[in-house]
Amino acid sequence: QLFGLAEVGDMLQKLCPMALMLAVQQVLGGILLGLGLQRKGFYAALTGSLITLLFTYVWTAQPEMNILGAGYAHLLGHGVTVMMGLWAFFRHQKTADGKASAV
Repeated sequence: QLFGLAEVGDMLQKLCPMALMLAVQQVLGGILLGLGLQRKGFYAALTGSLITLLFTYVWTAQPEMNILGAGYAHLLGHGVTVMMGLWAFFRHQKTADGKASAV
């Protein structure tokens, strides 16, 4: 029970994976910046933000999801940003002959 409400603890438990997602997203953004892939990192962040905005609008309007919909929308948006960043990173690691180099 948090803030005198039992449902707050349940909501936080469902959204815990976002902490890991945010950490990975920040580190990956720094890696892409260091590799000179700023544009790919920017487009990943922009896409994730637009997805977050869209799904926040849709899911919070549903009475059964309400504020939890905003949390899930953020989780989805950050997940998309991380996946796009990982895709850009591993694509950058390819050598000229098409084989992946050791990471």
